[in-house]
Amino acid sequence: MRPLQFKVFDRKHNEFVADGEVMDLIYSASCNSFMFDNDNYDLDRNMRFLEFSGLQSFENEDIYEGMVVSVPYIDPSGKLHQSKEDFKAVVVFKNGRFELERKDVDNHSLSDFIRTETGNYVSNYGNITIYSKETNLKIVGWWFNFPELLN
Repeated sequence: MRPLQFKVFDRKHNEFVADGEVMDLIYSASCNSFMFDNDNYDLDRNMRFLEFSGLQSFENEDIYEGMVVSVPYIDPSGKLHQSKEDFKAVVVFKNGRFELERKDVDNHSLSDFIRTETGNYVSNYGNITIYSKETNLKIVGWWFNFPELLN
């Protein structure tokens, strides 16, 4: 199971104010705060919580909601060209899953880009598919660096 990790972006000051595992999130009329790794932060409407997808780029960097990733080109024969970019997209959480979103195109599920390998043969089943937490994606920045990608 993936860890429940977030990065918190303050849209008012245009900076990240916290990241890590959520220890406590408190909200009431009298108290607005959240706690990351035992550090308390005031919570306001300008805060945007960006969730960890549980997956990593091919360079072993964690992929969070709000990141812009480069999708590698796959030629008609199915060969992956990691050094050649097909398109850029923003990682979003929609419809109960992490998706890659870009203007005027249907979203792709982030899980479509998970690296797999063929495992052992199992009688009456076939070969097992082993799923990695790594993807073939490259992180290139955050959504606020690429406004042209947003709908």
